[in-house]
Amino acid sequence: LDESNTNISGVIGKVLATESSHNVTLSTRYDNLTQGGIHRTDIRNAKYPLDAPYSVESADTAYVGDESLLRAADVCQSIKAGGNLIVRVPGVKDDADLEKRIPPSIAKVIKDRHIRLFILDPQKIEGLAEDTEAFAIQLAFMHVALPKLGNVGIQRLASINGNDDVFQVL
Repeated sequence: LDESNTNISGVIGKVLATESSHNVTLSTRYDNLTQGGIHRTDIRNAKYPLDAPYSVESADTAYVGDESLLRAADVCQSIKAGGNLIVRVPGVKDDADLEKRIPPSIAKVIKDRHIRLFILDPQKIEGLAEDTEAFAIQLAFMHVALPKLGNVGIQRLASINGNDDVFQVL
């Protein structure tokens, strides 16, 4: 994740924290050795107290904001079998183009571990301005990771972001 996605993670954490019976922790680490520096943010959500922040080793859902990270980091290692992977791939033309952009080693892991792959192409979302891409990422994550929240989740996102109009467009 890049630094701008840290705020996106914070908003998702706030949405989860609005459920009073859940304990939510958010921890962000910076790795200066991978691609000149990346942020990794883990959001843990549980019905029991979370004593200490630690890396999520078996995530239900992961979001990758830059497809080049698929080549630089073993992203799928921390996704549980049958989990979800959302990858931002701007300007993808078709399935053949997508196959070129997803490394074969990652495609194999996705297939072998039955990880569901979701592609977010901001360029294909009509009416999406550059400054509202964060909202699209938040909505995509909520839709994939927390489908049971449905419209309630969207309303919580809109309330936290303070921008109901954008969510009506998306």
